[in-house]
Amino acid sequence: AVVSTQSGHYGRGSQFIQPVTSTGHLIQFMGVLCRFSQQGVSYVKQITYFRHVVNIITKISNAQYAETLVQSLLYNVEQVFYTGCTELHISELGGELFRLFNTTPCDMNTHSLAVKKIESALKMHGSIKEGFSFSQLSLYYLSVLTCTVHNVKMQAVVCEVLIESYFTHCESSFPVLSVSWTTLHERFLISDMTYDNFINHSVQESCPLNIYLYTTHLLALSEDVDGSYSAVAMLIDCSSRIQPKPKEEQKMLLLWFKIFEIMMSLHENGIRSSAISSIIKQLPTTMLKLAEDRETGGLFTNWFGKKSKYSLEFRLTTRIFATYVLHQINKDGSLRTNSSRHNLTSEAGKAMDNIRTLVSNKAYAAHISTLQHCIGMILDSTKTFLNTIELLRFLAGTFYSDQPYLSAIMFSQRKPLS
Repeated sequence: AVVSTQSGHYGRGSQFIQPVTSTGHLIQFMGVLCRFSQQGVSYVKQITYFRHVVNIITKISNAQYAETLVQSLLYNVEQVFYTGCTELHISELGGELFRLFNTTPCDMNTHSLAVKKIESALKMHGSIKEGFSFSQLSLYYLSVLTCTVHNVKMQAVVCEVLIESYFTHCESSFPVLSVSWTTLHERFLISDMTYDNFINHSVQESCPLNIYLYTTHLLALSEDVDGSYSAVAMLIDCSSRIQPKPKEEQKMLLLWFKIFEIMMSLHENGIRSSAISSIIKQLPTTMLKLAEDRETGGLFTNWFGKKSKYSLEFRLTTRIFATYVLHQINKDGSLRTNSSRHNLTSEAGKAMDNIRTLVSNKAYAAHISTLQHCIGMILDSTKTFLNTIELLRFLAGTFYSDQPYLSAIMFSQRKPLS
């Protein structure tokens, strides 16, 4: 193998390695001619280079080599961005890169080789020192995604990656309070006719960030009660169907946060508490399924089932939150919005019994103080439905303060109630 010496083309401190083949030499030679890190180079030449390399990627069988080329192209876009070029040119280069997704037939599994190449590269990519710049590129890529990628499944997968990338690289540059979901929504302009399809694929491919983003779209279209009902109904439906990916399960907290944020707004606008409780009462059941320590169903699940694929912290967070929600719905179906004695359903009592057993469970020993604090909050009769987001904020801050996309929860403008 030979190592490229063109740092403006192949990499940063550690250079990308290319095989010694006629194709490898051709790619390196064309990269030198295009000089991505310098101004004044013909955009047509650079776009032609991208088109040629993408065609090579779609045909080679060496996955590692293909991923290296994708990383190289991503870095080239970044270098062009730093030269002060127009967004249009960045979009044209991104469009050529995203043609990769159109090379995979729509009837194939979304996580085909073509998707894996670019998905993994996007997750790994981005300058640590120039995080804000790459977060801006993530926004540009969102716009490109709309007009370039035809396969909606692939749109969903890449959109999820770009949203996470945007928050991650913003966080390395400035306070995450400045990061706006509205900004992301303004960039992702898919047709209203394809939104349902996009959301269904987001559920199938476990993309909670997409669903949260779509909620901003629904709420922006209609600020009345009907619009809020539509948004929360969609969120609850998606929450009941989606199976979060292991190590990404904390994204579900965003969906639950938005559900209760909308419910709070409906309550403030005079919607009857019984109407609200009828909407959310199915949610704890879904949560508790995700919180099970063992996956396999059946009578002996707790002893012989397959160990849960989700982290202990997520299972604890979910179990606590579901138990709190159950404690805010009275036996008669009404919602607890005022300080009063609990009038618990059998489901709420059972959920609390299960929570209490965790105190003596060695697996949860490191989280005993958090567990006891939350049990106290659940049993506190002065804490009501109106304190739901307060609890979720506490749990997110305790276990997931390092996840920038959860900043909507941790920096919610809703203040804790006294």
